[in-house]
Amino acid sequence: MSRMFPISCHRRVLGIVAALLISSAAVPAADPVDQRVQDLLARMSIKEKAGQLVHYWRDKDGEPDAIPLAAGFRPPVRGKVSPREYAEFINGLQRQVIDGSPNLIPALIHDECLHGATAYARATSFPQSIALAASFDPELVGAVAAAIADEERSIGVRLVLAPVLNLSRDPRWGRTEETFGESPRLAADLGVAYVKPFRERGIATALKHFVSNYGDGGSDSAAVFIEPSELHNVWFKPFRAAVQQGGALAVMPCYNSVNGRPAHANPWLLTTVLRQGWGFDGIVVSDYNAWQIHGTHQLLPPGGPDPRLDDVLPCYRAGMDLPLHHSAGLMPRIAAAVQERRFPVAVLDAATGRILRTKALLGVLDQPFADPDQAEKVMHCAEHQKLAKRAAVAGSPVGLAPVESSVRAVLTTWYGGEAAGTALAEVLAGDAEPGGRLPITWPRHGGQIPIYHDLYPSGRGRIHYGDLESSPRFPFGFGLGYTTWTLSNLTVEAATVKAGEPIRLSVQVANTGKRAGSQVVQVYVAQRVAARVLPLQRLEAFRRVDLAAGEQRTITLELGPDNLGWYDADGVRHLDPGVVELRVGTSAGHLPIKASVTVGLADAGARKEHEGTL
Repeated sequence: MSRMFPISCHRRVLGIVAALLISSAAVPAADPVDQRVQDLLARMSIKEKAGQLVHYWRDKDGEPDAIPLAAGFRPPVRGKVSPREYAEFINGLQRQVIDGSPNLIPALIHDECLHGATAYARATSFPQSIALAASFDPELVGAVAAAIADEERSIGVRLVLAPVLNLSRDPRWGRTEETFGESPRLAADLGVAYVKPFRERGIATALKHFVSNYGDGGSDSAAVFIEPSELHNVWFKPFRAAVQQGGALAVMPCYNSVNGRPAHANPWLLTTVLRQGWGFDGIVVSDYNAWQIHGTHQLLPPGGPDPRLDDVLPCYRAGMDLPLHHSAGLMPRIAAAVQERRFPVAVLDAATGRILRTKALLGVLDQPFADPDQAEKVMHCAEHQKLAKRAAVAGSPVGLAPVESSVRAVLTTWYGGEAAGTALAEVLAGDAEPGGRLPITWPRHGGQIPIYHDLYPSGRGRIHYGDLESSPRFPFGFGLGYTTWTLSNLTVEAATVKAGEPIRLSVQVANTGKRAGSQVVQVYVAQRVAARVLPLQRLEAFRRVDLAAGEQRTITLELGPDNLGWYDADGVRHLDPGVVELRVGTSAGHLPIKASVTVGLADAGARKEHEGTL
């Protein structure tokens, strides 16, 4: 075996056998997960429970002979070894964790993976999230996520810090490229598509950064003040979908404060909304060192005997479970504080139980090791390289005024991954279609910022500038290709629907040019009369359509309960009866065909109750 493993062969074998016998030695594997977790908790010492509440950063803490008792670690980056050697190396670290745990509990190994498996430097590099968003293609995003998940799982990673579900509604924010753009619907649909393949492969995705990671002027990690109903209607939407539809098992709060409280120590965010409101049953992991809240947010320290413990205890109380990155030094502090009754046993057991439950749901307790043969097979394989090329063509929010007057067209690219150069060359040569669409609104001038497709009406009825066009230079969803298109024959299945019933619409799409192409049909909802102010219009459905030259096709799209109505400050969803206008086109600025649907209440009793709330 490789000399990179600092433990004996005998210990390795014992580690493997013990790990595989965890369930059968105490609780049958077929027993409910919660029963298994309770059995483990009953056998664990306070020190071992405290170990499940901390994290070890392998890269930053040297190369000791043994990894300290901890819930997990991030593996060091290794690029000069084969995938097989790297998987074996990670297995060796995992065996150290198991051998050092009295109850043989494996580690939850994590990695960043916004555009590929970064722990292994020779992994496939895919386009960044904003480029994937420009595809308007959940199926493509799901395929990319599945490839990344396969590569991560092959080296033993079981928790990834992705996707970023923050909305980029101010392009001055320097992390726009990590997001799926400005639209809550686009980010929600792509977020679900991203999360599901990881969950299916036994990997938890840490949705970040719950809930908004920038403040005024696009300042990263600046304090945000957003009234609760706006949080529910806009900023929560991608996170809620990824939890309830995607099955996400991890969430990462943002560094900043939200409405005056640090997100990491905000019980309304982490418990009231996330766990109680949405039914989230996974773990909350901190952004790196963001649990050190008192100095960062200029809060009065509690004045206890241990400042580091004083920092993290409010986070645990609020609902955080695992402080990343280097927090292993907290383990003896937590254990001592529990003994001294300064750290509640109930908080310790709740967080430990959630971590154990997540490990059980992912299968980590039963099979924590990487498969070196699989790592050699899937890491940067030909299929993934081909997929990286397919996923590379979109746009970037930069000022074009100095060049627009002297060129016939502008082709822009995001961070396109390892195949970006080849994809760009093929598009310029006319060998490939530039199928990307803008996932953010492109302003005419910096003075328009922030500007996005779902603005609210102004007190004068419309947005107006005295010395500037009010419309954007390029609207959300905009993009050109090498052919022409028409949309026609918009029909709605039923002119009137009851609350909760789906709205089905169909539209004919025709490629009227001389070569094959790809178009994104977009559906925007406008509800002009409601019990609260709603956006002038908002994207609620979309479909990418590939057609040969001269081909036409009728497609059907469906709007469900989540596409209509609004949330109040308590997270309760309302749907006002009345006419809803459906606008269909190829961008937020080009919606040539429209239809109306009358939405009624479910029954007379509901109508009477609703009228009493207006």
